[in-house]
Amino acid sequence: MIPLDDEAALRAGDPSGLLDAFATLPRQLREGYAVGLEAAVPSPADPRAVVLCGVGGSAAAADVVEAALAERADRPVVVLRDDRVPTWVDDRTLVVCLSYSGTTAETIAAAEDASRRRATPIVVASGGPLAREAGERAVLVPPSAPAPRAALGWLTGALLGVLEAAGIGGPDGRAAVASEELERTVSALTPGVPMAENAAKRVADRLGDRVPVVWAPVPNLLPAALRWKAAFNENAEIPAFASFLPELAHHEVVGWTKQWSDRFAVVGLRAPDEEGPAGDRTRAALDLIAEAGIEHEEIHVGGRDLAALLGLIAVGDFASTYHALMRGIDPAPIEAIRRLKDRLR
Repeated sequence: MIPLDDEAALRAGDPSGLLDAFATLPRQLREGYAVGLEAAVPSPADPRAVVLCGVGGSAAAADVVEAALAERADRPVVVLRDDRVPTWVDDRTLVVCLSYSGTTAETIAAAEDASRRRATPIVVASGGPLAREAGERAVLVPPSAPAPRAALGWLTGALLGVLEAAGIGGPDGRAAVASEELERTVSALTPGVPMAENAAKRVADRLGDRVPVVWAPVPNLLPAALRWKAAFNENAEIPAFASFLPELAHHEVVGWTKQWSDRFAVVGLRAPDEEGPAGDRTRAALDLIAEAGIEHEEIHVGGRDLAALLGLIAVGDFASTYHALMRGIDPAPIEAIRRLKDRLR
């Protein structure tokens, strides 16, 4: 086991530089937003709906933006993880396809399907055939991330900028505000910060060999819980699960009994402004977990709205990477996904 406060050993075990890449999230958000806002890509006038297409790490950006716009968008915003678009998509639908690599088969197919339905998809990518086919409708972000999951800030910022330029959600300064809050959150998670002051290292250490189950206190924070799940799958190479309140209070809590206490751990993401029913539900659910003897950890970050959502995601990205590194696992390779894609080809 590698000590989590041995910075040199952590960096030696991370030759692709995922830790450093995750630390650039605030800067990526600012840069991506500027790129998206200034791209001036053609889009339908007064679209009736917005469809955001993507899978994997690229879809995480769509989830974040959909949640950020939930209370401001004046038309439906739908996140689609599929190779086809809904039958109601037409020339009055704003379709944005996200694929950091520009090679994602499902997203390429979704873009083609949208075009058949008379939509003209905008593409956010670092290159690849998806961007080449889009031509002037491509918004290009830097191709320097060691993995698509380490480009969340660029994709999120670019998508926010594209939608603002298209008149979705109105003028929005949240990317700049969120990046300032994120700087403070991320700086406390980096390898040089000792475990006593580093929430991500504490989570990795406390999880041990248990399977993490990540809870979001409200639906708008579900994107953070889903990202935690994916991060532990990809970075730490372990199973992980995600769910949200109030939904889990109607079924999942029944399954958490003492017989599972040595196999699972619950990570409760906490909203910065939990009040009323949301806060009551979260506290009650965590009390049930404690009574059953299930290991649990609560995660708090600073900021609000977009800053809080991305801050919670950052803790999970670092925690999952530390979990891999302390077990001697390189967090970058995703061999199982490559084997699956080879079989599909």
